[in-house]
Amino acid sequence: MGQELAKGFALSTAWVDGDMESWSELAAMWIEQDALDLVGELSHIVGQMAQALALIEGPECSPEITLQQLALDAGSSPEGSSQPPEREPVVDHSNVAAFARPSVRKRRDPRKRANEAALRASRAWLLATGLAAEVDELRFGAENSPVPAPGLTKLVNRLEKDLRDVCDLSDRVVVLLRDPDQTPELIARIDLEAAAADEGADETELIARRIAQLAFGVSSGLGYTERADRLDRAAVAILHPPPGTGTPVGLVDDGFEFFSRHAPELPIELGGIICRMLIDRNVSVRFGDIELRVGPGETLHLTTPKRSKAWESPVTVSDPAWVTSKALKRAGMTTKQIRESAVVVSVTPLA
Repeated sequence: MGQELAKGFALSTAWVDGDMESWSELAAMWIEQDALDLVGELSHIVGQMAQALALIEGPECSPEITLQQLALDAGSSPEGSSQPPEREPVVDHSNVAAFARPSVRKRRDPRKRANEAALRASRAWLLATGLAAEVDELRFGAENSPVPAPGLTKLVNRLEKDLRDVCDLSDRVVVLLRDPDQTPELIARIDLEAAAADEGADETELIARRIAQLAFGVSSGLGYTERADRLDRAAVAILHPPPGTGTPVGLVDDGFEFFSRHAPELPIELGGIICRMLIDRNVSVRFGDIELRVGPGETLHLTTPKRSKAWESPVTVSDPAWVTSKALKRAGMTTKQIRESAVVVSVTPLA
């Protein structure tokens, strides 16, 4: 600071005395010295960057460690600088070694897992809510009366709730990972939160598939139109996503959740189930003594205690849905008994 004041006083004196030649020389010397100091500091920072990068080089290094180390060492003064170094340049090897430990690398996994869960849930929500809106618009636009959509409102409400829960869990994982004191208890909590986000995303995708299945049923109750055909294609895209966008999950893995409470709703829900059976193949659905079955081909079989019936491809889904509904009524089954007795199993193809 004393050198800076002396320089300023000399320049001021030269200016007041009108000695412009002396003033110019002093100013030039001052600027030149400052430029040299700046170049020296920049050279030192570059050297420290090279040191830090060499120390943490490797596939397991983290960009965060690099930036942190550079921030610690940027204030070091280089040898030969006009100013004496305040401390020796130090690279904190303990930070790099700690990050390279497998236990610390594992702590990065929950962040990725939680983020991917939020993305999966958001994608399922976007596709399913769009499909549900199209279902509502088409079913209320039917010529006769609105086509039933049993359980649609409940499914959409659960979809919204699950998405919020998954996003909240994902955000919480990120916040917990920022805590500098990563105790074993905190690490265990982070893992639990990430696992819960993953499970929530699975549930969100399951609900999306249930909405797609219901969309098939509503479509079967509408009859063929170009718009209903597009609805079917959108439902297939959710159940069997294109490569790289998801993994198909069959009806056997998803299981049943019956929503029908009234007789007119039953053929619609059965229509959705039959469509999904035709997509999955090798699946059997039983309601007590009544069985629907699709083997490796596209033939749908209905077996009751009194008779059997088969529909060859292409199957007009509304027909077997109505026949199955009547068979269940003739068997004296209530909608509650149908819900409780429904079983879906895989069928082993005949050799």
